[in-house]
Amino acid sequence: MESPLEQQSGTPVTRQPVSQPVSQPVSRQTLHNESLIHYHQALSDRNIFNNCLHGLSNTNFHHAEGTDTAVYRMADKAVKKHVNMLDGLALFLIFRGRDRKDQSVVATGMIRETGGVKIVYANNSSRPASPEQKGYIDELIEKFKNQIPVNDILKHVIPFCKEKIVQRCKKLAAKFDINSTTLREDISNFYGIRSDIPEYTEMETTLRDQRWIQKTTSLSTALDTFLRYAAKLTQLSTTKDIFAVLCFAYALTTITPGMENLVEPPIWRRMIKMGDYRKICVRTRDIVRTIGGSSANITVEQLFPPDELEYEVHNSTLEALNTWSTVYPSESPLQDFESQLKEYYPDAKEGQSGEQKVLFSQHCELTVAKYLLRLKTAITLPKPIEIGCSKASCFWCDLYLKALNKLLPISGGAITRATHRNLCDGWMMPQALPGYEIVNIEVLDYIGYQVQIAFDCGNNRRRKSDSLPLDRGALLQDDEMQNESCREAIF
Repeated sequence: MESPLEQQSGTPVTRQPVSQPVSQPVSRQTLHNESLIHYHQALSDRNIFNNCLHGLSNTNFHHAEGTDTAVYRMADKAVKKHVNMLDGLALFLIFRGRDRKDQSVVATGMIRETGGVKIVYANNSSRPASPEQKGYIDELIEKFKNQIPVNDILKHVIPFCKEKIVQRCKKLAAKFDINSTTLREDISNFYGIRSDIPEYTEMETTLRDQRWIQKTTSLSTALDTFLRYAAKLTQLSTTKDIFAVLCFAYALTTITPGMENLVEPPIWRRMIKMGDYRKICVRTRDIVRTIGGSSANITVEQLFPPDELEYEVHNSTLEALNTWSTVYPSESPLQDFESQLKEYYPDAKEGQSGEQKVLFSQHCELTVAKYLLRLKTAITLPKPIEIGCSKASCFWCDLYLKALNKLLPISGGAITRATHRNLCDGWMMPQALPGYEIVNIEVLDYIGYQVQIAFDCGNNRRRKSDSLPLDRGALLQDDEMQNESCREAIF
């Protein structure tokens, strides 16, 4: 069985020659405290790595709120616009008709080539797209090139992306405790928007003038109807019904001013995710027009990660973490879940004794990042690696990209839009590219650091306030490092 380090750095990867080194390796001390440099050796054992990752996921899965990544926040408007467009394309490539683990998350990238543009995409599975799905992609690109009306493009997308769309609609309705069987017909004005404020009148007038609602329909009634329609959508719903819901979400989030100030942020984010489908059609069609329209040479290539691998791990969180003690015998195994873990990690899950199987896969944004990085030359070195994702990156992927960016020029790093910061189980470390092996070592060191913190807390060697340092740890971006209190927490 290969170890994580052997798996990551064993097979040479072909890369276009770079006339100058990408970067001198960054000193370990700029990324980690000196005491952390040996943890990767313990995690080179596949069984230890798998169990520690599983244990950390059960211990501190929701350790922080999601956020835009630091590199995205610092990027200029053109880069942000491009990343947002790639996010949208990724959303259009979440296909129907496959098990949800296969293609529920997609990442995209774009390469400008001589005479045209290549779009690359990947999901977390190595399974190729079906002929039907390839035909859908080819037809979608042709519609963008030929500047087909936006509504027709959206109607082309809906049948192939129906599962994800319906899921997003139901999540919005669920915020108001509405579902297909409980429509709460006796309730009105779910959003709680007052009709006597100027914003209400302005939104209502705009929607009426642009014929999104009838002249006799109030804004609150239209919003209630919209929610109930969203709740009733299923996989059997017609394209016409889904189209109506998505278009109204687009109107609420794009055309009408001030809606974001009238609803809670979680509600607004759900509405944005529904309205994005039409907005993406508009933006992508405009971008394709700028690169040549019908004469543009646009190709699409699917990238394939390593095969998914299934491993057995300890189901019990304590047993999974206690594999650490087999490498460090001086660390007394954790014995009591409540006093040694739950006390410090309130959301920790205990798990049952025995074994369970976990499927490990390389996440799609790292597949795309590695591919684009291999194509970098001395000319393209300063240019960012823009990656679109249909879903915010997990904590481990964000950590990996931060470590990678330390070895790249400030303007040439990998950029994704956001991270949800969850500690995903079954995360597969990518195979390191030649010259970038330090990235894998740094990430393994950091994973080991988090396991060690759990042991330090459980054995009363740390204060309770020190038990949740994941987003204050070693691999912060330069702008985050300017915060003195944060720097004190790191070192």
